[in-house]
Amino acid sequence: MEALLLDVAAELGVPLYEWSVTTGLAKAHGAPLYNTDSPEQGLANIALIQGDGIFLLKDFARYCDNDKICRRLRDLAEKFRTGRRSIVLTAAKMELPPDLEGDAMPFQLGLPEVEDLLRGVKQVLAELSRDRHIAIALDVPAMTQLAQNLVGLPEEEALRALRKSVLERSEARSTQNRGIVRNGAARRVIYGRGGVAAPP
Repeated sequence: MEALLLDVAAELGVPLYEWSVTTGLAKAHGAPLYNTDSPEQGLANIALIQGDGIFLLKDFARYCDNDKICRRLRDLAEKFRTGRRSIVLTAAKMELPPDLEGDAMPFQLGLPEVEDLLRGVKQVLAELSRDRHIAIALDVPAMTQLAQNLVGLPEEEALRALRKSVLERSEARSTQNRGIVRNGAARRVIYGRGGVAAPP
């Protein structure tokens, strides 16, 4: 969801803000504002932010039954009608109170297609190559096949599975290579002294 909204925000030329109960309100990839982790404070700070923007409120639907929060959302919705400002609520299951239904536009995201996953696959592989120094030599058709293999999973889960798989495979190869080096060194010690010794 965040990747999609980042693309939309970039296309519109507006900032993306994210809120979650664990971090509070922050500009995308920025530091959170102090004391904004409560839903009420998050909305109060959104009301103070000037200019256009998209505000992603993660798992926020559960708080909408609270009268004050519901009222604040309705007030923000009214103010946002005249600008390029939107609030996006996410939840595993979306149930809004009747007071908010008139201001909401439901939208359900489907699972990503190959083209959607391919961008993430390239990004994950580039990050692992850069940050973990893992040599990855896949051409575009191989990356496309990799993305095809991940179809059917939500994007975040698919990329997490890819990252985990590459890291585990890299660790297995590293362990195997260390074993070869150790065994090779043992052979040099055993056979390099001019005589044959029984291995320990």
